[in-house]
Amino acid sequence: MDTSDVMHLMPIFTSRDGKIVLDMNAYFAFLRYSRQKAAEKLDEDKK
Repeated sequence: MDTSDVMHLMPIFTSRDGKIVLDMNAYFAFLRYSRQKAAEKLDEDKK
């Protein structure tokens, strides 16, 4: 899967102390999006 087109969607936010934290709702939405994209690619490969 080509992730370069979805990297800007990665739900990563930097907290005040400089650590990277995940917004879990956005993270799960990203996972669903990734799986959907991967499934679309598999469908194209089968054709």
